Amino acid sequence: MSHPVARTLEREEARFFSEAPALFDVKDADELFAFLVIAVDGFARHVVRLSAPMLTGRKDLLPFFLTDLLVSDPGLTMSEVRSYYAAQGIQVEQFISVETQFRIGEHLDPIRAADLAYLALFRIVTQRGGPGVVAHLNAMTISSFKRVGMKWHPFAGRLDLRTPTVADDGGVAFDGEYRPMCVPVHSNAALLSSMDELTPPIHWLSAGNDESTATLAAGRLGHHGSTE
Repeated sequence: MSHPVARTLEREEARFFSEAPALFDVKDADELFAFLVIAVDGFARHVVRLSAPMLTGRKDLLPFFLTDLLVSDPGLTMSEVRSYYAAQGIQVEQFISVETQFRIGEHLDPIRAADLAYLALFRIVTQRGGPGVVAHLNAMTISSFKRVGMKWHPFAGRLDLRTPTVADDGGVAFDGEYRPMCVPVHSNAALLSSMDELTPPIHWLSAGNDESTATLAAGRLGHHGSTE
């Protein structure tokens, strides 16, 4: 993520997630991650860190969500994950994962900025032929999905998987408020089509128009990353 806006967003992200700088300091980070920004009147209002190697053409990379789960849970294997999703015609490398999200400023009405972000994300996934989104979901997001009829399932069909985080000593801990989930496109196609008019336009912000290092903006463009 070489766009100058990305550095500002990383600093904002660290205010909400102190573990983020260490957690996402990984090999190929520039090709693993992108930011999706919901902007209103030229200001960033909601920011989502994505892991999306499918957008960069790096077919050898997995979304960070998956590599993080595999490292933190010895009971989960790559062969199990591949087998589960291959039965649905899905290549796991094609998933886009949500890694963090945070709000800047006041709530938006009548549609929450987080909901707009998911709509924008699913438009990207659909346009790129992706199979869906994987994310660590909490009760608020699940409740929001239920309200609109969105379908999801526990990642790889495993109810026992937990959401890893960084412990105070730098080791692995788990966040009991979240669960690893998958939101597939194929089972939500009709719903997403019906909500297309609510989806904000997508703008690619990148250095040299190189989408592999892109920051995305949904909504009106302006001074993104500002907290004013």
